[in-house]
Amino acid sequence: KGFAHGLDQDYRTQDWGRGRFRYYYMQERDKTQPKDLGTETDRYRVQLRHNWRVSDNTMALLEYHKMSDRNFIKDYFYREEYTQDNQPKSYISVITTHPDYTFSTLIQKRTNPFFTETERLPELTLDIFNQRLKESRFYYKGNYSFSNLTNKSADTKIDDDVRRMDTYNQLSYVTKLGFLNLTPYTGMRQTYYSKDKF
Repeated sequence: KGFAHGLDQDYRTQDWGRGRFRYYYMQERDKTQPKDLGTETDRYRVQLRHNWRVSDNTMALLEYHKMSDRNFIKDYFYREEYTQDNQPKSYISVITTHPDYTFSTLIQKRTNPFFTETERLPELTLDIFNQRLKESRFYYKGNYSFSNLTNKSADTKIDDDVRRMDTYNQLSYVTKLGFLNLTPYTGMRQTYYSKDKF
């Protein structure tokens, strides 16, 4: 099909984490056509994966995927990649964990216009783990998230955007009834969208 070249490079930095960079390029020729008809097509793939432990309780992850067309990994990396993830997404994720909560930030941007994808610019999530309220038998846990979403349709400039806020709050009570441990609880979820349809 023509000459191809590529590079797989693992790297490690002293302060900024480690990752892998991969690049492949082919000037693909249609063997069913004569060479003088100019039926060559530039096909390529660029991939970057990086992870960085910012601190003892914070981890940052980055993935970047750029392809010339939707069938590139299907044609050339079917077994090792396509069967596991046929539409890889590009994103930056930062997660901070504490004994009482986890806070995460996700930025997901479409980099290949031939895929339909929902962008998250950004998505913020706070998970509060089950915690005792002072010296009582009551416990509280909650989840709060904010998402700025844009649905991008494949091969068009049509998109739709919406802001979403979601909260879940739960209050539980720990008690014993004979040999039984009981934990009755009440919870409430509230979700707000800036538009009726998305």
